[in-house]
Amino acid sequence: MGAACTAEKYPKTALLLKGVMRDMRVMEFTIKYHVIRPRPYHLEAELKPLTRIGSPSFASGHTLWAFIQAYTWSELLPQHRAEFLKLAEEIRRSREIMGIHYPSDNEVARQVTHRMLTYYFQNPAFQRDLEAAKAEWTK
Repeated sequence: MGAACTAEKYPKTALLLKGVMRDMRVMEFTIKYHVIRPRPYHLEAELKPLTRIGSPSFASGHTLWAFIQAYTWSELLPQHRAEFLKLAEEIRRSREIMGIHYPSDNEVARQVTHRMLTYYFQNPAFQRDLEAAKAEWTK
C-alpha cells in the first residue's frame, strides 16, 4: 500500500490486522506442532532447498499469512482484490519453488484461511473492527 499507509494514519486498520495476524500465528503453530510434518528436504536428500526452516512443514505459515492478509485487505479495498490475491498466490508458489513446502501444505493453509474468515464474519467484535477500518479508507 506504499509508504503513506502507516499505523498512525490508519489506526483502526492496524488494530484489525494486528488481531488477524495474532490469530493466524496461533492457528499456524497449533497446526504445525500438532501434525509435525517434516519439510520436503528432510525426506528427500537430493533436494537442495533455498533455505532451511526450523519449524514443521504443515501447514505453510507464509501461505496462511499471505491469504489472510489478501482477503482482509480485499474487504477494505475491494477494487484491489485481484492484486492482493495475485500476490498471495505468488507467495504460495514461492514456498514450493524454494523446496520448503509441499503443495498440500499450501492448500491446507488456504483452507484454514477460508475457515478463519468464515468464523470472523460470524464474530460481532471482528465485524465492528472491520467496519471501523473500512471507514478509514472511505475518507
